[in-house]
Amino acid sequence: MTETTGGDLGIDPLIVTGPALALLCGGLLGLRLVPLVSRILERATTRRPGFAAAVGVRQVSRRPARYSGPALLLTMAVAIGALSLATSATWRQSQDDQARHLTGADLRVATGQGDTGDGFSALPGVTALTPVHRVRASMGGDVDLLAADAARLPEVMLLRPDLSDLPLATLASRLAGDGTTLPVVVTDDLAKERTLTIGASPVPVRVVGTVRAMPGTPAGASAVLADLTALRAVTKAPAKATEWWLAASGHNTSAAAAALAKQGASVTEVAALSRQLRDDPLAGGLRGALVLGFVAALAFAVLGFLVNAAVSARERRSEFALLGALGVGFRQMLGLLAVEQSFVIGLSLVGGTLLAAAVALAVVPSIVLTGQATAVTPPVVLDIPWPGIAALALGVGAVLLAVIFGLARSLHRRGPGSVLRSGEDR
Repeated sequence: MTETTGGDLGIDPLIVTGPALALLCGGLLGLRLVPLVSRILERATTRRPGFAAAVGVRQVSRRPARYSGPALLLTMAVAIGALSLATSATWRQSQDDQARHLTGADLRVATGQGDTGDGFSALPGVTALTPVHRVRASMGGDVDLLAADAARLPEVMLLRPDLSDLPLATLASRLAGDGTTLPVVVTDDLAKERTLTIGASPVPVRVVGTVRAMPGTPAGASAVLADLTALRAVTKAPAKATEWWLAASGHNTSAAAAALAKQGASVTEVAALSRQLRDDPLAGGLRGALVLGFVAALAFAVLGFLVNAAVSARERRSEFALLGALGVGFRQMLGLLAVEQSFVIGLSLVGGTLLAAAVALAVVPSIVLTGQATAVTPPVVLDIPWPGIAALALGVGAVLLAVIFGLARSLHRRGPGSVLRSGEDR
């Protein structure tokens, strides 16, 4: 969305029309490949024995315009379907990434000052845990200060690898205290700061690493991460745990969350937050529109392919009748039609998939937004589900090949006699 001159939120027309126009332009450009590819295939097949391949490719090469319409429809249908799958997969992955980032760990439990974590380690499925001291501080501005057991951070914290130039284990190892200066990992905007003020006490810090966004903090927040033991040593304050971060086997927190809910604990769970984000009506509306667009495009494409194949066969009844009279059997007839139409099918499937991948790369990360139509944190990473797209292409190809088989049987059953005698009395 975008802000209008009146200050209200409105739909950005480029976001709505951009993908459709990109697909249409790409499909039209792809049509220029039909004559070129057909000529290349014709040269290749004329040097090899085989009736169906030589005649079929020759037909396409002589009349490329006849196949352009079905090729465009099929290309657009496959491209819309593949783009729909890529958008849905990217949106789901982004929602999972947002949930993991906001939670910071598989499970986050708010505690009162001075609570211990003895009972948390016994929760079902919990494999690691760390106390976390969270407090608002100042470092060139208000920041979120997180102090945790650095030795446990690699097992507990959910830091997406692309948010830091260094692995989490390396960052954690650098947080060990070595004197009066507190080693910290900060968000990029705080990299040049050298003093952290906690309450009214300034603490000299040494930045040992940066992240683009700090797990466990709100989107866009400036944050500082330190070792809890080092923080206590430098500040001479207890810095008691305000929450506990827990890691679960296989990231399955359902049993531990249920046990904590019975105890009345305040819990933030990745799975629950992810489900909440997926219920966003903006995401559902976009996915629904893409699915409806794909179904409509596929229906028109299959209908257009069927009509084109039937009309082409009707116009060439005399040709097929003559071939039948010369002894061309059903298998050869089927092979001839299959070669002709498979050229359209294959070119459309490949072209549609490549077109969808190009448009997805350029557009999808920009249209995946939060429920408030703002950029998400962490940034969107494009997810193209190639197995799903391959299954889609195989399904479309199977439907169209079934159409070709039915058409070949229809032509074979008519027999050549009636067609060859149709004009003998004229």
